[in-house]
Amino acid sequence: MIISKQSSNDGSIKYLWQLPDGATVESIFFTFQGQSYSCVSSQVGCNVGCGFCETGKQKNLRNVTADEIYLQVSETLNDLKSLKYTGPLYQVAVAGMGEPLLNFENVVKAAARLKADKLTENVSISTSGIAPKIRMLADTAVDKLFISLHATTDDIRSALVPTNKKYPISELLTASRYFNSRVGVPVTATYLMFNGVNDTEQDLSRLVNLLDPETFIIQLSEWNCVSNMNFTRSPKIDYFEKSLAQYGFDVFILRSKGSEIEGGCGQLRSRLTIDFMDDTTS
Repeated sequence: MIISKQSSNDGSIKYLWQLPDGATVESIFFTFQGQSYSCVSSQVGCNVGCGFCETGKQKNLRNVTADEIYLQVSETLNDLKSLKYTGPLYQVAVAGMGEPLLNFENVVKAAARLKADKLTENVSISTSGIAPKIRMLADTAVDKLFISLHATTDDIRSALVPTNKKYPISELLTASRYFNSRVGVPVTATYLMFNGVNDTEQDLSRLVNLLDPETFIIQLSEWNCVSNMNFTRSPKIDYFEKSLAQYGFDVFILRSKGSEIEGGCGQLRSRLTIDFMDDTTS
């Protein structure tokens, strides 16, 4: 059930959900390029532990069930009726709390039900790179795959995304190409840009060589501030976009949504009701 919700200046709405056992997760409704999205959570916490992510500070307590994933969407749509929004959504993005492919069965079951009930036109999965599960994803109702690339060398990516130690960049990209060949939809490579970490000319050159425009779309993302992290946003994001477009890539910048209410990518977390209310009044 919905415990609380917050609205941001850009019209995004963040929801705090209490699950039947008392655990809490967050999701966010937002619009991008005129389309409506619901970004939902698949785990209560996350064991991947990416160093730039608030969710990664919380160990995963359990997987979110297929029904609980579904209800994050259906109850969001019910709540939005008061704003005269009748749906369906353009996209449900399983990109909130948790690593979706470590909760594979529940996520794909929820995806099939959401599409069967016409609550969304498509479902996307965002993964840190569980390569064997990416291959399995090609035979499910999931429409789109987003991979958290974030780096062009294994050393830097392993520091940012610990999953890379088990599934390095080469394995991630091979699995992604398999998904593309089976589904026929380009894979979106998300590249979260950090000042002085992954935004050099060498990174740009390696990115061009790693990916091919026929298989990959590139999403350049702004980092949403997380407490006790020593990262800063890269000032080169517009330069990267222009350069990659010149190389023939379908590339776009995902500007932060709902970041002032801690609803942006990497900011969602489990909260107590009192935490949520304190955030609202801060």
